[in-house]
Amino acid sequence: MIKALFVFLQFIIPFEMRKSALATALSFILLISLIGTVYPQSSTRKLQDTAVDRLFRSYQYQAVSELIAVKLARGGVKAGSDLQLYYFNTLSMAQLRLNHFDSAKNYAYRSMKIASRSTDSALISEAWKVMSYAYNRSGQLDSALYFTKKLLNYSYRAGDQRQCRSALSSMGTILNQNKRPAEALKYFREANQIILKIRDTSSYALSHYNLGLTFQALKQYDSCFYHLHKAVLLAEETKQVDILFYVYGSMAESYLELGQKDKSKKYLLKANEIALKLGNLQFQAMSYSTLASSAIKEQDYTGAIRYGLKADSLLKINPYPVLQMNVDSIMYAACSKLSRSAEALKWYLDFAKIKEKLIGENQAEQLNKMMVEYGTREKNLQISKQNVVLSKNKIQLRLLSLLLLLTVFFIALLFRHIVKIRKHRESLYQKEKYLDEQIAEIVQYRQFMPMAGTANVSDAQANVEDLVEADVENPSNRYFLNLQLRELLETRKLYLDPELNLQTLITMLGTNKKYLYQAITGYGNENFRSLINRYRVDESKRIIENSLGIASMPEMTSVYSASGFNSAASFYRIFKYHTGLTPAEYANEARKELKKAENSPPNP
Repeated sequence: MIKALFVFLQFIIPFEMRKSALATALSFILLISLIGTVYPQSSTRKLQDTAVDRLFRSYQYQAVSELIAVKLARGGVKAGSDLQLYYFNTLSMAQLRLNHFDSAKNYAYRSMKIASRSTDSALISEAWKVMSYAYNRSGQLDSALYFTKKLLNYSYRAGDQRQCRSALSSMGTILNQNKRPAEALKYFREANQIILKIRDTSSYALSHYNLGLTFQALKQYDSCFYHLHKAVLLAEETKQVDILFYVYGSMAESYLELGQKDKSKKYLLKANEIALKLGNLQFQAMSYSTLASSAIKEQDYTGAIRYGLKADSLLKINPYPVLQMNVDSIMYAACSKLSRSAEALKWYLDFAKIKEKLIGENQAEQLNKMMVEYGTREKNLQISKQNVVLSKNKIQLRLLSLLLLLTVFFIALLFRHIVKIRKHRESLYQKEKYLDEQIAEIVQYRQFMPMAGTANVSDAQANVEDLVEADVENPSNRYFLNLQLRELLETRKLYLDPELNLQTLITMLGTNKKYLYQAITGYGNENFRSLINRYRVDESKRIIENSLGIASMPEMTSVYSASGFNSAASFYRIFKYHTGLTPAEYANEARKELKKAENSPPNP
C-alpha cells in the first residue's frame, strides 16, 4: 500500500518539483494525509465532559442523569457524534447505579446504534460494557454473555486494563447467577488484581463485595467476612451507599446461614435503613426478600409469606427478574409447608417461566464456551510465563557455562604458571648445587695450584711477612693475599660474626686497605661485602640442609642468626639475591631431593 502511494505521488507531482526540498515536504504531507484516509485511527484520548465526569466520580448519579438530559435537550450535541455516544454510555451506567434497569437498557440500545457509526474504539467498547451490564442486571444473561465476550476479547486485544476489569467482573456475576461460584472466583480474582494494578479506588469496595459474595456461595465464611468487612470500610470511606446496601444484605444472609440470628438481624436492619433512606424500591424488595428467607429458616412460614408478598408488590412496580425468581422460590416453599398447594403451584410456575426466559440452553452453551476460552487463555499465559522462565534459565545456564569455562581456563593458566614456577625453582636449586660443587672442587685443589711467577704456594707463604713491602701489582702477590683471606675466612669462619668489618681482616692479615681491596676484586666481581655475604649464604644453605627432615622444615629465625646475618630482612634479601630462591623455597627443594634420594633404589 505504501509503495503504491509513492508511485501515485510521482504521477501527480512534476519531475522538476520533485527535485526541490519544497516538493519533498509537500510529498510527505500528502502521503501522511492519504495514509490517514486509508488507515483510520482510533482515538488516543478518552472523550469526556469534565462536569459530568466529576459528578459521576463523586457518585452523584441522579445529578449526572439530569445534567446529561439538559445538555442533550439543548440540541448542542450533534446526533450520531462521539460526544453523544459518550453521553448515552454515561447515562446508561448512571441508571444502572440507580438500579433503574429498564432505563439503563434503553440508553444502552441507543449507545449501540450510535456506536455502529463510530470509529472510536474506546467508546465502542464502553457501549459493549453498558449493554453487558444492563442485560446482566435485568437478568437477560444470554445477551449479557454476548456483549461481555465482545468486551473481554477487545480488552485483551487492546490491552485496555479498565475494560478488561469490567468484562471480568461481568463474567464473574453471570457465573454466580448460574451457581458456578468456583469458576466465578477466578474471574473476580483476576479483576481484583487489575484494580490493584491500575489503582482504581472507585472499584475497591465493589471488588471486595464480589469476592465476599462468591466465598459466601462456596461456604467459605472466613474469607467471605474478610472481604465483606473490607467492602464495608471502603464503601463508607467513599460514600458508596448502594454498594453498602448490598454488602449489609450479604452479611445478613451469611450470619443467617451460620445460625447467628442476632447479627443477621443487625445487618438486615442496616440494609433496610439504607433502602428506606434512598427510597429505592428494588433495595426495599431485596430487604423484604432477605426477611422472607430468614423467616423460612426459622420455620415461620406465615411471616415468610407476608414478607414475600411485600417484596413481590414492590417488584411489580420496579421489576428485577433475578430477584423475582428468588421471591417466587421462597413463596413456593412457604405455601408448600402450609399445604396451600394451589398458591404454591402458581409461584412455582412463575419461577419456572422466568428461569426459562433467563437461563436457556443457549446461555449455558455460551457460558461453557467462554469458560473453555478463558481456560485456554489462562493455560497460554501460564505456558508463556513458563517459556519466559525457561528462557531466563537458558540464559543463566549459558552464563554459568561460560563462567565455568572461564574458571577452568584460569585454573589451567594458574596450574601452568605454578608448574612453570616449580620447574624454575628446581632449575635454580640444581644450578646452585652445581655451583656449590664447583666451588668445593676449587677449594679442594686451590692449595695445589701454582702461582704465576712463583714455584709453589709454600714459597709464597714464606714471604707473607714481606707482602706489605712487595709490589702489590704483581699478580702472584695479589693471588697469594686472596688465598690467605679465603683460608682465614674458611678455617676460622670469621663471617659468622655479624660485626665483622674490613679493618678486622686488614689487621689479621697484616696488610692495608688498598692491597686487600685489590686482592679481593682482582679475582672476581665481588667486593668485600658481597664476598662475606656469599660465605654467609653458603653457611645458611648448609644449616638448612643439615637440619632438614622429611616431615619438617627448619626454623628460619635460628638459621639467619647462626649464619652471621644480623636481621631477618637482610637474610631473606641477600639469600634471594645470590640463589634466586627464598630460604623456604630452597628448603622445600632440598627436601624434595632428600625424598628422591631415600626413595631411589641403592646402586649395585
